[in-house]
Amino acid sequence: MDNDHLPDDYRSRHYPVKENMRFQLFAWKMQKIGFLLLFIFIAAACLGLFSQGVLSNASAQSAGGNMIVEYDRFARNTTDTHLIIRIKINKENLLTTALRGDILDNYDIEFIQPTPDVSIISDRVLTLTQPITRKDSWHSIYITLKPKQMGYFTNTIALSDNEKITFNQLVYP
Repeated sequence: MDNDHLPDDYRSRHYPVKENMRFQLFAWKMQKIGFLLLFIFIAAACLGLFSQGVLSNASAQSAGGNMIVEYDRFARNTTDTHLIIRIKINKENLLTTALRGDILDNYDIEFIQPTPDVSIISDRVLTLTQPITRKDSWHSIYITLKPKQMGYFTNTIALSDNEKITFNQLVYP
């Protein structure tokens, strides 16, 4: 680096300490880039890229429009994640909901509210059955899950009238 055209602060020196200003300028640029990346990482974490938050909140609706599932796109291993299933009941006296996919293999079901009258596990499908007191209204099921391992999981929730929603969740370590 030619020192003649640079201001005194940016010239390489040999006294009192030997300095290489080309390397020092490179180190300062890397420091600025590191601070920027750290800020982006912290902002993404605060917004929910790694767990619950604005970027993680998601919902899906069935083709018929009678079922909506609210879930987190991103979850943490061994940390609770929540599903809210909203179902519009038109004609049945019983609400039958089936949980399929990776839910039974990769999650522990911690809590289901309201508690189903009947729950059956058969062929990797959990079927929940509840009585319905009011027709032509929306009913909600709250499920708390705890992932057992990290990975990208595909889950399906289906109703007895063949409406279903398939959604994906990424579980971080």
